[in-house]
Amino acid sequence: MSPFSVRIARPAHPQNRRSVKSRGRGTWVLRIMITVCLACLALTSCDFRGLRFSQDHRLEITSPKDRSTQTVPAKLSWKISGFAVSRPGDPVAADAGYFVVFLDRPPMGKGSRLSDIGRSDPQCRAEPGCPNAEYLAQQNIYPTRSSEVSLASFPVLGGDQTMHTAWVILVDSEGRRTSESQWKVTFGVRLPGEDGS
Repeated sequence: MSPFSVRIARPAHPQNRRSVKSRGRGTWVLRIMITVCLACLALTSCDFRGLRFSQDHRLEITSPKDRSTQTVPAKLSWKISGFAVSRPGDPVAADAGYFVVFLDRPPMGKGSRLSDIGRSDPQCRAEPGCPNAEYLAQQNIYPTRSSEVSLASFPVLGGDQTMHTAWVILVDSEGRRTSESQWKVTFGVRLPGEDGS
């Protein structure tokens, strides 16, 4: 062969080009799989103690039915098992305390106390005994030792919202929420005499 001869490279066979592309795709999939595996390993080293992922069936809301329409005052009632009702101030015991209903506002977090509500309100801080039942009702919060509450006042809903939501949580005798468990129901309301259609 002459030192000046040029060697012409043949174009890659189409089948070879496909195999190169598939190898590239395979590498990309492999990288994603490795990333997912590493993320799973990292998550298993996190501490999830104190979080409750199983459903808590101790409480069942019996009225109103979800997505129903109620006449004001609306009765919210439930039944409970595995939980003893105690009075505020009684000694703290596991699975004992009372109920708190939150209407159209999310419940306080685990570890929070009812007495924490109103701390950011200067008027409440200046008033001895606040937050009391009257103040809490103004915030749409209703502590009770009964298995029902009568809801006569409802917040004005914004936008196109027509349904109200009530949450029931359990607190200990000092008013502290001790678990993540909560039960909720969504319902509409109408005033007495309003057409239900």
